[in-house]
Amino acid sequence: MDEPYGKIDTPEKKDTVLKNLFSVGKDSANSRFRTINFGRNLNFNQSVALTYKLPFEKVRSLNFISSQVSYTSTFKWETAQLQNQSLGNTIGNSRTITASPSINLANLYKKFPKIQKALDPKKPVSVLADTLPHRFGAIKAVGKELLRIILSMKTFDLNIQDNRSTILPGYIPQTDNFGLDFGYTPPDSFGTEFPKGIPPGIPFILGSQKDIRPQAGRSGWISRDPALASLFSQTKSQNITGKTGFVLFQDLKVDLTANRTTTENRSSVFSYNTQAGQYVTSSENITGSYSISYIAINSHFGKVDSTSAVFDRFSENRKIISKRLANNNPNYSSLNPRYETAGDYFSGYDGSQQDVLIPAFLSAYGPGNVNLIGLTAMPPIPLPNWNMTYSGLSKLPGMKKLFNTITLTHAYRCTYAVGNWVKNLSATDVDKDGYAQESIDLPDATDKSGNLRRMFNFQPLKTINTISLQEQFSPFLGMNFIWKSGLTTGLDYNRDRTLSFNIGNKQLTEGKTRDVSVNIGYRKDKLNQSIRLLGKVINLKNQLNAVCRISIRSTKTHNRTLDLEGPDPVTQGTTTINIAPSVDYTISKRLNVRAFLEHSINRPSVASSFPTSFTNFGIQLRFSLTG
Repeated sequence: MDEPYGKIDTPEKKDTVLKNLFSVGKDSANSRFRTINFGRNLNFNQSVALTYKLPFEKVRSLNFISSQVSYTSTFKWETAQLQNQSLGNTIGNSRTITASPSINLANLYKKFPKIQKALDPKKPVSVLADTLPHRFGAIKAVGKELLRIILSMKTFDLNIQDNRSTILPGYIPQTDNFGLDFGYTPPDSFGTEFPKGIPPGIPFILGSQKDIRPQAGRSGWISRDPALASLFSQTKSQNITGKTGFVLFQDLKVDLTANRTTTENRSSVFSYNTQAGQYVTSSENITGSYSISYIAINSHFGKVDSTSAVFDRFSENRKIISKRLANNNPNYSSLNPRYETAGDYFSGYDGSQQDVLIPAFLSAYGPGNVNLIGLTAMPPIPLPNWNMTYSGLSKLPGMKKLFNTITLTHAYRCTYAVGNWVKNLSATDVDKDGYAQESIDLPDATDKSGNLRRMFNFQPLKTINTISLQEQFSPFLGMNFIWKSGLTTGLDYNRDRTLSFNIGNKQLTEGKTRDVSVNIGYRKDKLNQSIRLLGKVINLKNQLNAVCRISIRSTKTHNRTLDLEGPDPVTQGTTTINIAPSVDYTISKRLNVRAFLEHSINRPSVASSFPTSFTNFGIQLRFSLTG
């Protein structure tokens, strides 16, 4: 509620406050009807949520599919500051569409009689494979196993989430019911006739992401103040995740997960140009990010040293990628003819060109063949990561007597990411073939035949600063044993790798981590042991939990630069040994005592750092006031 400046001590000021608080009838400021005022609106927010379950179960041929779709939208309106009313208010909306289809493969298999026979526990999976001629014995055997694995898949789950939002500054109308302004009339200063409409329109308040600027400009909804410089922006992001699992063989379960995440942000200044007599868009900027589940296991086990065979392959792959790009690019007609440079690159695509570097990187560190890999920085299809669990060892006759359970685990996760990209304003792709028509000149040099040539690089459509691969075997091998005696033991061996490549300086930061840990624990619910303390015999009959963890962790980081001769020594790294035993004893429901020791030793891998160690030990008493 707006108040006059100073103390409210005159009839005029009191009357102003009363009118701001409660008024009935037409608002003389904008000639529209208002029943009740209750002050000046500062913020308006509303949301709409809808959920619909698709009726696949009603269709007999599709009843193995289930899916739910939800739609959520928001609308917000924020008033302008009192001293800057001419700049207009700000409106924004968002909408989120989520779909979660799930395929019940077990129900799908039931629709095929031969598959049903194959799934019959009394008949082996080979029912289908046995239809093959006997001369294909080896193929037949492999087919049986592949069929068994495929039929062990019971479900496939997919989650798709699409988020989009818009922010529009300079918006003049106010808010009535549902955020609409039913009585809006453009300011007289606009001086022209405008088409009728209810701003900002029902589609916008329900989350429509259609560009509202053309309609807003035609209808007189946007301020014409030349000082308006706030950014109109639109953001969209999409996340797709797929999951399934199968049994590789008895008691060995494999879960697969694949995902892709993309974002894009567009911003610009939308303002009125008095000379042109119309609204114009300026200072447009488009940015985004991208990540995808990936597989880089083929290059993971290379030796991390002052030299790297994988990095050398990366360097050489640039020449093949350069040739492929040159053969595919139709835009040579307006530039120098296509030719091979003295460095075995092709004109327009030397060893530092972004479109060359990224596919060469992926073909060396990822699973792609350099002659077949897609010539893109953003592969469209995610590759699956996995988690494997085997629990069959505890079923062996000799193991049943000693162990309750034996579990072996293995997991692999890898993510390829384009941290941030920016639309290259110097590049255009008029014919939408994925190649820019523009180029940037380089210093003249000789080609492979010794002729002096004009050197140049084609402009990339998107400017990318860094790309990265983050890879984890967590664990590479994990073993957990639960003994019948109450003893638990475990061994975990983890391997991590992080690759971060800077496009501008052609430098790769490669970090690897190795981690081995041993865990030993013992738990006794009723200890039933007696000790003598200060001349008294104390019966320890409550819970005892003893744990000892021993780990060795080694990290090393190398910085490698393309076209730079010489070794790449370790830039940072440490070997850490940690020993941490502890004993917990529950004296009563309220009182617990814990004795612990932690000893850590750090040995750096570079001469500029010093070895360190620390020891931490003590006894903790925990008393709870609640029973």
